[in-house]
Amino acid sequence: MSWSRVVITGAGAVTALGVGKDALFDGLREGRSAFSFRSFHHERLPELPPLYGAFIGEFQVSDFLGRKGIRSLSRESRIFMCAAVMACAEAGLTPQVWERPSVGVFGASVLSGYEDYLRLFTDGLLDGVDRINPAQGPQTGFNAPTSQLAIHLGAEGPNITLTNGGTSSLDAVAYAADYLRDNRAKVIFAGGVETLSYFSAREFISGGAAETAQPPRPFDMGRNVSVLGEAGAVFVLENAGEVRARGGRVQAEVLGYGRAFEPPSSLHALERASRRAILEALREADLEPHAVEAVYASAAGEREADAAEAASLFEVFGGRTPVYCVKGAVGECLGAAGALQIAAALLGLTQNLIPRTLGFHTHDPASPALRVTTEPLRLTPRRVLVHALDVGGSATALILAAPEPL
Repeated sequence: MSWSRVVITGAGAVTALGVGKDALFDGLREGRSAFSFRSFHHERLPELPPLYGAFIGEFQVSDFLGRKGIRSLSRESRIFMCAAVMACAEAGLTPQVWERPSVGVFGASVLSGYEDYLRLFTDGLLDGVDRINPAQGPQTGFNAPTSQLAIHLGAEGPNITLTNGGTSSLDAVAYAADYLRDNRAKVIFAGGVETLSYFSAREFISGGAAETAQPPRPFDMGRNVSVLGEAGAVFVLENAGEVRARGGRVQAEVLGYGRAFEPPSSLHALERASRRAILEALREADLEPHAVEAVYASAAGEREADAAEAASLFEVFGGRTPVYCVKGAVGECLGAAGALQIAAALLGLTQNLIPRTLGFHTHDPASPALRVTTEPLRLTPRRVLVHALDVGGSATALILAAPEPL
């Protein structure tokens, strides 16, 4: 099956490296990371030990969303919406010019609503239900960020929220491309968001995350565990014909997509899922492996998942294709991770630079020798593959191409 031309025309991001796509690009180019300790507090619950991770700093939400109604929004909704507003501006779109029923929102998250739900629950138990703020209710679901963005933009088309671990936002972008290909929408905002809170931090700390106090080491021999991060990233996807008609600018084209699942019984099961997803994406794009000039991998410093990904990438691409891992700079952002990998791919496709992979120093002799970037690589890639692998057994691959005349 060949894909009709679906393109990315705008991107917005809020990450630990700063607010905006340019801030993210600058941090990746310069080889910066933003890992630190953060304490999470709850006025009625025990103090937690600090958590090490990549955390979003304070920024002025009203600069992007205005002041009306923002106090009632969850932190995930604010970040997702700000990223989308930036993407919308970069695409040269405004809500005044589109047909509302043809504009959709596809989002992804693992933890959205968790903090708001548990805070509402504890407030109800301790203060009584009559003391609950009614505005809290709509923010307690996974779909709050996508729903609030649709309301803000007047987007009345398809609205979908995916929660499938580390592949979620890559899936959101791929499904958006499917909808556009089938003419079920004209514009779709797609991406992911993830934040950490007292309740989620408590879960991760009880699982041993508090013992991690060093940046992640993707694919490295000394890797141990991944390090959590916060982020929101959103892209504007459109049908190429619509972009041509309005004279818009293209950042990348979606060529193909593959997805696979294997029950995560072993490293080999993860490897099989990864390989199947990659081969399916190549088939969809009608490409041979040698046509892919760079890979944006999901390695985050986790021993088994990194090993499985390394094995599948080497089997398909060998050791010649450059491999970059953005999580060495921004951490494991769960439902937003794939979107950050796409953002890193846009840096390569639009600015001809593949950054060095932070945290990778020594090849693991137990894994095949991938060409992981140890220095910034000046390259003019035409086609790249973004690959996400989740320890739960899901794998997704997306192939993007540099913009060509419409």
